[in-house]
Amino acid sequence: MEERPSKELPATSQDAPTGRDCEEARVLLSQFVHGGMKRSADRRFRQHLTRCPTCRDVYRETLASAARLGRALRDAREEEARERRRHDQRKAALQAGVRGPRSRLFGLRLALLPALVAFVWTQFDRGPTALEVVALEGRAAVLVAGDRLEEETAEIVAGQWCQTLGPGRARLDASQGRLWLGANTQLFLEEAEGGAVRLQSGEVEFEGDWRVVLQLGVVQAREARGRIRVGREGVQIDCEEGALRWGNSRGERDIVAGEGIQLGLRDLAQGP
Repeated sequence: MEERPSKELPATSQDAPTGRDCEEARVLLSQFVHGGMKRSADRRFRQHLTRCPTCRDVYRETLASAARLGRALRDAREEEARERRRHDQRKAALQAGVRGPRSRLFGLRLALLPALVAFVWTQFDRGPTALEVVALEGRAAVLVAGDRLEEETAEIVAGQWCQTLGPGRARLDASQGRLWLGANTQLFLEEAEGGAVRLQSGEVEFEGDWRVVLQLGVVQAREARGRIRVGREGVQIDCEEGALRWGNSRGERDIVAGEGIQLGLRDLAQGP
């Protein structure tokens, strides 16, 4: 599993970050936001975050701002599409009403054509439909839709499985955050835009906005960081930052930063 920023430790005179280190970290943060960071730079960037609380705060604020902006753009795009459909429908109804009895049916069909085209367009213009899979360790041991990765990166779309075998490690990159797959992990992408995944087995770490579906419940993360491990005996859910919400048809409960819960199969069936 890729190294992650952990608890803050007092910096010593040997490992205290310099101004040049912070300047490089800001440049790497820009590359991270635009999806152009290389694997070696990613490791160096995270090592700096563990030593520099100032850059770590900037990193967290950037993730939160990107998540809020993504949701706002998605909501605006959906509202614009709805308003366009309503406008087309009103226009079609007016055009059909002014025609004579003979041409009314034919005119109605022609008038509804733009509305139909607009509806079909909005169905395909609904934001990202794929996420990027990055092989961190053992590229040949990372499978997407049953195929081993031939390159360091690949795309996964809704309805496909991502699996790590043996020592394989992988990461999913999305606009709302990142999700890391540990060894021997099976994960199904339910929805790319909303970050909805189904964890069948293994362990994942995540940051940002994600919806992780388990066998008998759902974990919802909003601008949070945490870890989920699914084993034969049950599920372990840990919240490292922010807050998580675990629930099923029997109820819900919040998991705050620094808290972890362990659920056996009986607990999963009974609910929170």
